[in-house]
Amino acid sequence: MCHDSRDPFLVRVPDDLDPEHAEILIDFLETVLESLHRNYDYSILQRHHELEQDCRDSRIDARTPGHDPYF
Repeated sequence: MCHDSRDPFLVRVPDDLDPEHAEILIDFLETVLESLHRNYDYSILQRHHELEQDCRDSRIDARTPGHDPYF
């Protein structure tokens, strides 16, 4: 997935978590992920592929001579 400062899903995790808190966070995220996959598996995969294609397309456009990324 393309990540930049405008990415609404970019989450910064503190780098000073102790191992116990990091493990709790991982367990929580795995539980959320399992629930999402149970309910939205195909939709999530389809959207992920669309986002990846958009990232590839934007990288190609950025290399095109005369391309202005703001228009």
